Amino acid sequence: MLPLLLAGCQGQPDSSLQAPAALPPLPRSAVDPGVAADAPAATGLTPLPTPQQVVTAQPVGRPDPFLPVQGTASQPGGAAGPTLPAGFRFQGVILSRGRAQALVRFGAESGNLRVGDAGGRTTPLLPSGWAVGGIDVARGRLILRVSGRSVPVSLDGQS
Repeated sequence: MLPLLLAGCQGQPDSSLQAPAALPPLPRSAVDPGVAADAPAATGLTPLPTPQQVVTAQPVGRPDPFLPVQGTASQPGGAAGPTLPAGFRFQGVILSRGRAQALVRFGAESGNLRVGDAGGRTTPLLPSGWAVGGIDVARGRLILRVSGRSVPVSLDGQS
């Protein structure tokens, strides 16, 4: 076996190498949680929202999204208008690949509707003469059209 030799070089220190500059002191708010944080303008940073701000900014949905929903329909101003077809149930909304869809049940059929679907022509999920005029995913609403009139249907029972 060959002996392993370790040798060190000792020379003059390189004058081009300098010690790093001292780091700035931590703000008091980082050391003492009882002290308010520095103003954003002083630090140049944007503060994160508090947990309470995040929670209150989220819209509240249904308490139990798995319960069946009885959709309701009404006309603006309380005017009497077309009622939903018998056996029609509006069960939810989804947004898939940028396209809004309404989840419905009509009689023995269940599936999804898109804007423009027409009963008796493009889908068995609506009776003849009925069509999908709009779907509002954010509000959980489906707008059906029949005889030139709109029939809004809402998940929360309001229109």
